[in-house]
Amino acid sequence: MTSVPSGLGALIHIGRPTPQLLQRLLELAASSELSYAEVGATLRNEVPDGYRSSGTEQLLGTGDTLWTAACAALDDWAMFKMPWVMMPPNERPFVGQNVAFASQQLGFWSLHSCRVVGVVNEPERHGFAYGTLATHAMRGEELFTVERRQDTVYFC
Repeated sequence: MTSVPSGLGALIHIGRPTPQLLQRLLELAASSELSYAEVGATLRNEVPDGYRSSGTEQLLGTGDTLWTAACAALDDWAMFKMPWVMMPPNERPFVGQNVAFASQQLGFWSLHSCRVVGVVNEPERHGFAYGTLATHAMRGEELFTVERRQDTVYFC
């Protein structure tokens, strides 16, 4: 069994983490609390004092086919499928789901765990929000949505 160190060692890993290490982190996430108090703020479009929002959105294009593909991409965690991110396969986001992943920067890997705190499944808006657990380098919540305005699709 692989253990996950506590303290700073839980966040930084030299060399590519093993799938077993991420699995152990995921197991520990089951008993972890969220690391912030403002749960659900992103779903309410709030930015609590002391937090910041990127406030960015990306035009994806137009049409029903693109809308369907964008929703499916979020459900498949596509935004984490990058060469510098290691995330085990996950099922479609659901409230209470824990996720663990690693990201590489400046020659080291940082380990993170989060919990899905809300799911959005509206006719013109789709996605989910997750909040950080104790073994995440940041503290707070992130919202991943796609929105359809008339025939135009945005990643927000």
